[in-house]
Amino acid sequence: MRTGAMKFKGFGATGVFIAGFVALILSTSFALADRRVALVLGNSAYKNPALELANPRDDAQDVAAALRGLGFEVQLEIDADIATSNKALQQFTRSAVGADAALFYFAGHAIQYLGQNFLLPVDADIKDDISLPFETISVENIRALLDRSDGVKIVVLDACRNNPVAERLAKIVSASPPVVVGDRGRGLQRIDKIEGLLVAYAAAPGEVALDGEGRNSPFTKAFLRRLKEPGLEIEMMFRRVAGDVNAETGGRQRPETYVSLVGEYYLNQNDKIAWEKLRATEDPAALRDFIEHFPSSFYSVEARYRLKALERAIADEKARGGSSLAADDDACHRDSTILEGTEDVARLRSLMQATPCDAVKTAAAARIQDIEASLERDADTGSAQKEIDAASRAADVNRPLQIAALQTELRRLGCFDGNESGTLDAKTEQALSRYLEKRGRPAISEIKIDDQVLADLKEQKASVCVAPVIARPEPQNGRFKRPKRIDALARRPQPDQAVSLAPPPKPPRVRPPVAVRAPAREASQPRPQAEPSSSPPSAQNSANAGAHPNGGAAPMGVGF
Repeated sequence: MRTGAMKFKGFGATGVFIAGFVALILSTSFALADRRVALVLGNSAYKNPALELANPRDDAQDVAAALRGLGFEVQLEIDADIATSNKALQQFTRSAVGADAALFYFAGHAIQYLGQNFLLPVDADIKDDISLPFETISVENIRALLDRSDGVKIVVLDACRNNPVAERLAKIVSASPPVVVGDRGRGLQRIDKIEGLLVAYAAAPGEVALDGEGRNSPFTKAFLRRLKEPGLEIEMMFRRVAGDVNAETGGRQRPETYVSLVGEYYLNQNDKIAWEKLRATEDPAALRDFIEHFPSSFYSVEARYRLKALERAIADEKARGGSSLAADDDACHRDSTILEGTEDVARLRSLMQATPCDAVKTAAAARIQDIEASLERDADTGSAQKEIDAASRAADVNRPLQIAALQTELRRLGCFDGNESGTLDAKTEQALSRYLEKRGRPAISEIKIDDQVLADLKEQKASVCVAPVIARPEPQNGRFKRPKRIDALARRPQPDQAVSLAPPPKPPRVRPPVAVRAPAREASQPRPQAEPSSSPPSAQNSANAGAHPNGGAAPMGVGF
């Protein structure tokens, strides 16, 4: 109930039970738990309208969120009945086995009877004291279940709301025979003489706590605030929680803490995690930030000591190193100038080793990385271009124009006498083989005509395949003369002429004519004189064409 007034509820009181055994806890340090588990129960919607509460649901949700932030594996149950509560306890007990820390938190109604404390699920129907073991959850049973864990054990009970069931049960108990003092009364019963246990009560024994008017009860509100402080030992944390609650309620609620731990334990260990990262730092700003965020941490003591040592070292360095600092500035300026005009990787590496200036080292390393990356890109580009050129050359062979040009050049060199068809036929291949043979070059198995082959052929000025030719003898005036040597260059064909590699035809043999003489005349017989003729000269010549000068018929010429 959110009245802000003191609500009495029979034998209820708020408590926090912390029991545990830590295998090794030193006074100067602690071990960070590897695995920590928690079960959080919050009961607000009781089936009995007189038992309904507003805060437990919010209290449980906020505590669960805070514990998750501290590394706990949290199991959360809201408005759990007796069956759900028992199943949750079974699962929690199994997860607690082998865990380094186990925490149980409950917000709702609770009562105390005959020295034992009982938690009320939302469906609790307590008619008399016989109903208690069957309708409630015994805190003693929870403690016994947590004993299965070898790590730190934590039980948090925020359960001291005004409770009419407790009042009815008190009337039943008052009618029973007298019992030992302390067996019945207000609040939850204190658990004493249990070693390794820390008990923090939201209210003193026999008293009840305020339900609160805000989102959380006064005790849970203070508990959540102190959970955020890293490096706060658990006993110190609950002493501060008690002080916060007492101050907020004006002394009407006085939490108590019973401690039976053999060592120190810390719920919030974020300072240890942060210190592990800063242990070797030489940055004064980082140490100041750690001290500001974790003022109550054990490690803040070491942080303050290291901060003072660093500040002294810096001051001493400034006092005796003014000149050396100036020299370093000059060296940085000089090396920066050298760096600006250097593109050689070897010189940059030497500069990195020699310079005392960190900025120059960083810039040189960056430039080396850029140069090497650029060289690698250029190498990749060059390889790709070579592959493209090779593919282009492979495709630019044996084209018709190239073959026609080859045939033209081979004809010019006297090696080809076919047609310039632009087709790589057998005759062209034989001509090329003849050319290579004449040049003393090895034969090729696969002919590839490209521009380079054509350029090689064009460089040849003289005939390659045609040998010198000796002319056939021809008669002159009936006589044979020594034939003249005819150079092959004189027989070089023109580009539009076909070249014949066959020997020239033999000239026909000509025999000299044989003369047949007429019978001899008498010596005394005179030569007759020709009479003048009146016929024209042409007729006369015709008439005399067959006459012999000495008279008679002209001699007959016999030839072959």
